[in-house]
This record gives sequence, C-alpha cells and structure tokens, in this order.
Amino acid sequence: MERILDEYQPIEQTGFRKNFSCMDNIQAVTQFIERSREYRLPLALLFVDYKKAFDSVEINAVSNALAQARVDSAYVHLLEQCLSNTSTSIQLFERKLQIPVENGVRQGDTISPKLFTAALQYAMLILDCEERGYSVNGKNVNDLSFADDIVLISSSTAESEKMVNELNAVSRLIGLEMNMSKTQLMVNQWCDTGTVRLDGKALQRVESCVYLGIELNMVKNITPELNRGRRAARAAFGSIREVSSSAIPTSRHRYSTPQYCQRCVMRLKHGPTTKQSPNP
Repeated sequence: MERILDEYQPIEQTGFRKNFSCMDNIQAVTQFIERSREYRLPLALLFVDYKKAFDSVEINAVSNALAQARVDSAYVHLLEQCLSNTSTSIQLFERKLQIPVENGVRQGDTISPKLFTAALQYAMLILDCEERGYSVNGKNVNDLSFADDIVLISSSTAESEKMVNELNAVSRLIGLEMNMSKTQLMVNQWCDTGTVRLDGKALQRVESCVYLGIELNMVKNITPELNRGRRAARAAFGSIREVSSSAIPTSRHRYSTPQYCQRCVMRLKHGPTTKQSPNP
C-alpha cells in the first residue's frame, strides 16, 4: 500500500515519501528565488498554514482518496474501521470524561502521514492550475508541498490571490481550514505590490519567512538565518549548562557530553525546529 500511495502523489509533494526530503523543497524554492533575481522575473511566494491539519481532515475524504488511488478495498474497509467510532478520554481529578473523535488521523501511527497526504492530494486534484506558475523543463510548477506545508508559486499577486482562494475552497471540502494569521505572502522587487485577500481579508506581507526550518528572503541575505541558528544553539547549550558545568563524572550522566554537543550542533545547523529527544 505504501508504494500505491507514493505513486498517487505528484513530484511536488515530498512529505513522508521514500527518497524525498524537505531539503528538496528548500532547494527548489531557493532556486526559484535565485533565478528570479538573475533574470529579473516577478516572483510571489505564498506560504500556506492550516489549523490543526492532521486533527481536522475528514475520514470520508481519506476513504475517497484511498479509493481514488486504487488501494485494495479490504485495506480501505479496515482503515475505515480503525478511524471511525473512536474516542479519547481525559481524567479531571476523580472524574473521567469520554470524548468522541469524529475527524482526523491518529498522530503517531506510521500510516497516518500517508493517509493525510492522500486526502490532501485528493482535494488538490480538483484544482485547475496547470497553466499557472513557472515552466520548469516543460512543466508548470505552481506549488511545492511537504505534507501540509504548502508554498504557492506565481508571477503576480492577482494570480496568488486566485490560487490561495481556490485552494482554500477545496481544502474545506476535506475539513481543513487555513490559518490566516500565519498564511504569509513574500514577493520580490520585480513583482507588483497588490494586496492578496483570502475570504476578503488581506494576508500579511513579509520580507522573510521560515519555511521547513529555514528562514528565506528575496534578497539572498543569509545573515538572519545564521543569527537564528546561533540563537537556537545558544538556547540549546543553555538548557544543559548545569550538566555541562557539573563536576560529576561523565559516566554517571544518562547521556555523554558528546551527545549534548551534537544536540547543540544540530540546533546551530537547523535552527529551533530541530526535534529533540523525548528524554533530554
């Protein structure tokens, strides 16, 4: 089933796929920025953010996506049973509350990311965007996705507005809602200065944006990203200052000093989005 779901995804979707990584998207976006500067082409990048995407996607959308991808009906039925009629419970003092779960895929399950990306692709297939974006090797590229981290690529703010509103409409069909406060527009100096509106409300225009853990801007200035990495490394080192300055022999620590140093280096390289061990 993994092979079937991977084949269902377009090349623009790199999330949770074998032989793909977020670095593919970062490299692609960086190339768009550099080539637009080299040839003085207008470029508008619109970074889309969803509210609790994995918890909001509708189970029916997942089932429809699996059927469209031609997953065996026995697997589809089994997954429907696993996702339907589920509940979670919380305990307040001595009282236990049972809460039914009507939407969403189970975070933590190995198959959940693929179910989510399948549902998202099921919605995006409705869009008619083949003539938008920029031509790369004979194919128009108008979006790049890493799971729900989507960036829309266009040559004008008018085109960006049309694309984001159409994406918002099809996203609602599967239960997803855009976070307007975190959906941001970034344009270069050759692009027009128009306002992009989502459902009639103007989206925020920014000079730089953090995408998949990397701070991007249109002027090829890496200083903000380097400073951000230093701050993250300093914060990581500060969190273990007591351990690193302790006189207790290293052998008594749960983790050795090189492991802590590696954690700081990871923060320095990849910024504050680097995942930490659950037991630091």
